[in-house]
Amino acid sequence: MSSLANSNLSEEEKLEYRNQAESEALFAIQYDNNNRLAKAYYAEILIDQFKHEQANDYITQARKATAKDDGCLPHPGLYLRNVPRIQPRH
Repeated sequence: MSSLANSNLSEEEKLEYRNQAESEALFAIQYDNNNRLAKAYYAEILIDQFKHEQANDYITQARKATAKDDGCLPHPGLYLRNVPRIQPRH
């Protein structure tokens, strides 16, 4: 998402891509509320929109799910390595 800031797309195209990304992330979360990757991705979208408090909520949810589920995965942390590094900008 942040790479859109440095692209040659028109503002209208950037907005369209942002809206599509947000819609798809929300759909993934609605389809499976335990989808850690969707929550982490949506948090990144919220950070790009300067919705830091909301982003923190989704980061926390993704981290909790990762910590809880790591013992069940064949390679703990492999699927969600970057969630602990996602931080909202203040």
